[in-house]
Order: sequence, then C-alpha cells, then structure tokens
Amino acid sequence: MALWAMMASPLMAGNDLRHMTNETLAILTWKQAIEINQDPLGIQATECSPAPAASPAPPTTVRWDAVVSKCNGSAAQRWAVTPAVGSSSAVTLRQASSGMCLGVLPLVPAAACQNRVAPMDCATGGPATRWTMQPHVAADIESGTSTYVLVSQLNKQPLNVYGGPLDPGRRDREVQTCSPVNTQANNLWTISAASNGSAIHTGIGGGMCLGTGSVTVCESCDPPAGHPNAAKKDAQVYSKLLSDGSTALLLLNRGVNPALNVSADLGRCVASGWGQGAQYSVTDLRDGSALPGVTAAGSATKLSRAIGSHDHALLKLTPTSKASAHVCATAMTPYMFLRCPSGHSKMALFIGNLTNFPMKLLIKS
Repeated sequence: MALWAMMASPLMAGNDLRHMTNETLAILTWKQAIEINQDPLGIQATECSPAPAASPAPPTTVRWDAVVSKCNGSAAQRWAVTPAVGSSSAVTLRQASSGMCLGVLPLVPAAACQNRVAPMDCATGGPATRWTMQPHVAADIESGTSTYVLVSQLNKQPLNVYGGPLDPGRRDREVQTCSPVNTQANNLWTISAASNGSAIHTGIGGGMCLGTGSVTVCESCDPPAGHPNAAKKDAQVYSKLLSDGSTALLLLNRGVNPALNVSADLGRCVASGWGQGAQYSVTDLRDGSALPGVTAAGSATKLSRAIGSHDHALLKLTPTSKASAHVCATAMTPYMFLRCPSGHSKMALFIGNLTNFPMKLLIKS
C-alpha cells in the first residue's frame, strides 16, 4: 500500500469487499497513505537509495576443470571414447594427457546447472564418469565425425558450455552439466575420430574444442548484473514531494534481516526546503507519532530507521524553519510540473535543463 501510494498509482481493491479482516480493512483505509497517493501535485516518488558500501573482494580459488578453448591438437584436447565398464549404453571419455576421465562433481546437486565437470579417476568415478551419447546428426563416414548430446549418467544432465567467458580477455569457457536435455548449440558435441584420440568440438562454433585448464573461481561472488540471480539491494529509499512543501519518505527492507538499518541521505532525498540550518519535523505515518526532528547540517545529513524483514517505514518530513537558500522543488524527470508551496519569495534560479536532470529550483529569501 505504501509503495503504491508513493508512486501515485491507482488504488484499487482486488479482494472480496464483503469478507475482509480488520487488518485488510485498516490497510485499504490507511488515511495518511491515501493522502500521499492523492496529493494534488500528482508526482511519482523516485528512488534516492544510498549507494551500497564498498566491500572487500571475495576470495578466489584456482581449480583444474573442463573448459573449451581454441582447438590446438594438444593431448589435453584428445579423448579416447570407449564403452564404459559394466554398462552397455554409456561411454567414458579418457583424456590423453592425464589418463583421467571426464566426470561430474555435483557441487549443487539440486540445481539445474552449475555442476562442475573435471578430470576424475576412471577406476573409481562410477556413474560420474559415464556418458550416454544421444546422436543428433548421422555419422559422416568419410570424415569420421558424429554429433551428439552427451548426458551424464550421474545427474541425467547434458554436457554444456557455460554461456559467458570466465574472465575478460580469455577465450576459455567453463563446461558444466545443465538441464534440460535439448539440442541447443551449447549442448552439442561433434566427435572427430583420430588414431591418437578424438577431438570433441563444441556446437557453439568458433573452432573450440573440449579440454582442461585452470579456472579462477569465486564461490561467494554475486552473479553479474542482469542475471536472474543477481543480488538486489535490500535497503531502498523513495522520496516524493508533496503540495504543502513536505516530503514523504519510504524506507524499505527487501531482505530477510530482521532489523536492517535503512538510512535516507536527506541531502538527496528531501525535495523541499533543504539547506544549511533548515529544520524539519518527522512524522511516522503508520501511527501518526512524532519522531525526533532533523536539522540540515550539510548534504550528507541522514535519517535512519531499523526496518524489519520485508517491512517498511513511511515518514513525512515537514519544514519548520527555512534556510537562507533552499530547494523549493526538485524535478526527477524532464516532464515534472514544478510548484512551490506558499510562503516563499518569488526570486528564483533554475539549475539544469530538461535534457540534463535532475533540475533544481532555488529560492532565496
């Protein structure tokens, strides 16, 4: 409800109005939130969350795993494809350089992807070193090549080339097992038979062959931005200018921390009257209680609250005294309608323009 109100979104009840708990009724009739939503300025809140604090680089390790890299004919890229002992439907892939077999180390047994593939002892690997070859393209008798999907007998997942480079500037790519079993390019492997061992080419193209190499790994690193599992900010702050010159602040804890300290940088978040020495009263709009006021003591003045897991605080900051120069309104988009609260002088200075925002309107008393 609070976020909907801050965004000036339409407030619609999607529940059965004949059957509501008292808690639901209290949320839908939250007077202070509705007033923010219906404020005459009609301005949407904008995020003014603090930048995440820098953290030390997580530790990395170097391991010897299966990778694909430019085909070079080396023994590390030559594999003996032989029937697996004790199995009529599987093969083992023994590396010419190490004498070890390609196997699966299921570090994440329940995951659809991210299971390591690395050289293992052929004698003790068991199902982890056995692969079922599912033909995709009929064998080319003249060239001695065939294309397959190689499915692990350990986790029933296909041998797969991870979609991105491991390190900037490196051509090697990590090999894993990853569901589902299908014939997309990074699941296909073309085996070229030779007397000194078969070269196994990946379907992603670029003349890349299966081999082994050192891989720098960060087990505790977050996925890159844009990845579905990329870490999201737990602490978020939204600011909304109101027609009476006050500012509504929404402090959010999106994570599981039961008492996350969420701080609003008031120099960035307060949209009206901010300036050295300006004073503000602070109201908790959940229960209407008055909180300790704040005084502007520079651009980095902060207001902090401990917020429970997946909870929020909705606050209203109202100027109680003016600074010698202060912001009357802040345009968060190039299309915002600017309006100053009553009681300010009319001498104004615009900073910024419609194509280089944020834009501030300064008022001098």
